Amino acid sequence: MLVFGCFFLMGNYFCYDNPATLSIFLTDPNGKYNLTNAQVALFYSIYSLPNMVLPLFGGVMIDKIGIKLSLMIFTTIVTIGQMVFAIGGSSDSFALMMVGRFIFGLGGECMTVA
Repeated sequence: MLVFGCFFLMGNYFCYDNPATLSIFLTDPNGKYNLTNAQVALFYSIYSLPNMVLPLFGGVMIDKIGIKLSLMIFTTIVTIGQMVFAIGGSSDSFALMMVGRFIFGLGGECMTVA
């Protein structure tokens, strides 16, 4: 489980930094997305929004239901959020990308706590 936990965290941090890596393509004026730097920064802001409070409740949840089950739940939420973000990118929908980052944020830091 420790090895899987390390892989979960590696995947979480990889997905967390995707907007910075993709910002070259997202902000290209001749590209498909043509986002501003402020819009790319909003991906990080919307991720952080639920994480101002949720890790406190996530810690209580971990104590109540156990580390293994909590880690699986949080990893599933992170995966769903990244899938929604990718679907939003494929469909050129900034709003759907923001929803994906919010869902991703619901599980991201709680997974780190687990």
